[in-house]
Amino acid sequence: MRQRTFLSGIWRHAAPRARQAQQGMTLIFALITMLALSMAAVALIRSVDTGAGILGNLSFKRDTLLAADTAMRTGVAWVAARSGNVELQTDQPGGYYASYFARFDPVGHSKDPQRTAVDWDGDNCAAAKANGVAIAACIVPSDVINLRGGALKARYVIERLCDKPGNMLTTAMICTKPMVTIVNSMVKGEISYQSAPPPGAPALQQFFRVTVRTQGARNSTSFTETIVHF
Repeated sequence: MRQRTFLSGIWRHAAPRARQAQQGMTLIFALITMLALSMAAVALIRSVDTGAGILGNLSFKRDTLLAADTAMRTGVAWVAARSGNVELQTDQPGGYYASYFARFDPVGHSKDPQRTAVDWDGDNCAAAKANGVAIAACIVPSDVINLRGGALKARYVIERLCDKPGNMLTTAMICTKPMVTIVNSMVKGEISYQSAPPPGAPALQQFFRVTVRTQGARNSTSFTETIVHF
């Protein structure tokens, strides 16, 4: 709007007020806000992706553990079918050993040069020998057990918990076995300290250790150990 003033009897048009130059501060604040929002969005996306990856890995790990139970039952059934037979007194093909390994390293992470590793991958224990680490022995596990259409693979090693092969009744050996205690008492559940009960009699049952390695998706691997006796 133009203003007019009356000076000395003459109307004069006043010059328009100069506009103030814009400094651009609003644009700078807008850019900073957009940058902060973008960084927050990227952080949120990465957090969601990380959480989803962790949940997926835990799911795959659980699948291998469930499959390990099936493989363990296969090994236990193998021993149960031969319980009481002389076949269990010597090493057998398919991952059975009539004595335990004192320095057993199924995972392959030990640095002990006297350890016994397992040839899980059929490469002569290459993983256990990595970085020049020596091993004392490389034993062969069972054949591969395909589970869930081959999506999961498992192998096991069975050890009889004796210090040497042979018949535990006729050979001088040390075996882990349960003890049966016989207590004579007139009252059920009574424990008397006046007369010592007869010593326990060793049972003929034997303990076996079944070690299973299971592999699944995304290189997920689990190791389980089960001790049974027959």
